[in-house]
Amino acid sequence: MATVKKVKLDVRPFQSSWTNDFGFIQQNGRAVCALCREDVVCRTSSVKRHFETKHGKTFKDSADKAEAIQKAVSRYEKQSNAFENQGTSKNKATGGQSNAFENQMTSKNKATEAQSTAFENQRTSKNNATEASYKLALCIAKHGKPFTDGSFIKAAFLECSEVLFDGMSDKHMIISRIKDMPVSARTLERRISEMADNVNAQQTAALTTTPVFSVALVESVDINDIPRLAVFARKCFRGLHIKRRVALTMMRPLPAVQNLNLTLNCTNETEVDWACEAVQSLQPVDNHKGYSVLKFPGATENVAVCRQLLNGLANRGIKVREGLEFTPPVSTVEKQSLKDLCKTQLGWQLDVMEEEDIWTIWWSRKLGST
Repeated sequence: MATVKKVKLDVRPFQSSWTNDFGFIQQNGRAVCALCREDVVCRTSSVKRHFETKHGKTFKDSADKAEAIQKAVSRYEKQSNAFENQGTSKNKATGGQSNAFENQMTSKNKATEAQSTAFENQRTSKNNATEASYKLALCIAKHGKPFTDGSFIKAAFLECSEVLFDGMSDKHMIISRIKDMPVSARTLERRISEMADNVNAQQTAALTTTPVFSVALVESVDINDIPRLAVFARKCFRGLHIKRRVALTMMRPLPAVQNLNLTLNCTNETEVDWACEAVQSLQPVDNHKGYSVLKFPGATENVAVCRQLLNGLANRGIKVREGLEFTPPVSTVEKQSLKDLCKTQLGWQLDVMEEEDIWTIWWSRKLGST
């Protein structure tokens, strides 16, 4: 079995004789030459070799050598002591300046924290007032009250708060918060519109991302004998089944033949199947008459959407008596493409009527195509 050699550390102590013989002094564990400021390892051979190589021919005799070494060592020690004293005084001065700077920064930080806290409190108060305004607008919308009732509710709240919060230490803060709540008629109208748009966006996003959903269309009559169309959507979201009414539209009384003018906001291909299913669910009883007009605002932003719509209507046997209406207007190439599609695949004879912002296809079916 091989033996492991022990590593011998080459650490030698500084010898005082090196100072008198060669002019070396000890500094940071090494031997430093007082004549030229170079350092070598603490070893007699290294010290002697440095002195003989660098300074051996500098002195006339041993007396001149001893005097030069003594002056160099003395000068080096004085410079070292002066440097240490200067460093100590600088450290003291720096320490004093540092303490003053730290005190100044501490006071500035405290002032900044106080300002930040005040700003945060003010911002929180403003956010709370805005949120309270939204809640008041939601309450007014749910009860079907006019927007001007917001000012009345605020005035009543202020009158009651004078008595209701009497004796409380933060009474003035509570009253101030109530006064800061924006409740003008225009503000409440804007709040209700924003909440309606937000709900619509949430429902659209949920129906787009959910793996399974269904739509139910129900037509009924309210207490004023006005026909209304209610749309209910049932969807699966994160394992929960959610059923929500997504639309309630006022409808005109239907004629005896049940012809409909239907408008569908279908702007991309993912909505086409849903639109066709909705149209098919409202198919009139009299299939020989069919719909009078189907309107697709925004569908012409993508010609593929128009083609998919027309194919979907044809595949489901949905009949339209008078015309399809597309807005905004399409280009000449897109118009010709749609006309050819209707004529060849759906068997419709087309006459195009163009206005400033509406392009309508009016047609009559060929004989034998109904």
